[in-house]
Amino acid sequence: MLAILCAAGGASAAYVAESGAVVSLLSPPNSDGKLIPVTLEMRVTNISDIDEVAQHFRMVGYLVAQWKDDRLAFTPKAAWEKYHIYSPGDVWCPHFDFGNGIVPHSAYDVSIRAYPDGKVKYMERSSAELSSAFRLKTFPFDTQKLEILIHLSMSDADSVDFVDLKGGRSLSAEPRVYSEHAQWTVTGLTSSVERIPGLGGESISQVALRSRLRAATTSMSGRYFSPC
Repeated sequence: MLAILCAAGGASAAYVAESGAVVSLLSPPNSDGKLIPVTLEMRVTNISDIDEVAQHFRMVGYLVAQWKDDRLAFTPKAAWEKYHIYSPGDVWCPHFDFGNGIVPHSAYDVSIRAYPDGKVKYMERSSAELSSAFRLKTFPFDTQKLEILIHLSMSDADSVDFVDLKGGRSLSAEPRVYSEHAQWTVTGLTSSVERIPGLGGESISQVALRSRLRAATTSMSGRYFSPC
């Protein structure tokens, strides 16, 4: 039976296992040395400040990650007890970063929910300024691909492995994102899990989210219109 240790300030980030050992809940739940499978998805709510010359853009959206931590499993005491809520710093969770971020991204409204079977759902509202390689040779009759590259902090790279979600459908967008740009039209969204080189020569896991855009053409006056 698991028991949360308590201190004067409330529950501490540790529990007593059935063996009597005190285990930190801030440590990854992979005592067997296996990588922790984590699924990740991004719901984009806004893409703005697309700058073809500087080759960067701004993105706002909701990042959702899920994994399994049997230490947080519980038996509901009533029908309404569907999950337990934790705050950052209470339990272990991966630290996500944007690999093509110009500056560190901002995270708001962070929520961590643990379900009876030990499944954990992490949610945050993300805001990031990202770089992306634009193809400018055929501009303005061109298409572009904006990349959102999400990887793990170095402290988590040896513990976590991203896995595909819903057959590669890890990226979605609010309907208004498709229609709010006068200069660009969103034509497709794709996602994939990749392995990239780490600093020590090892490979680390990364989720690559890509949004395809089609640019409108410009007249000499700078007004935008569709190609004939």
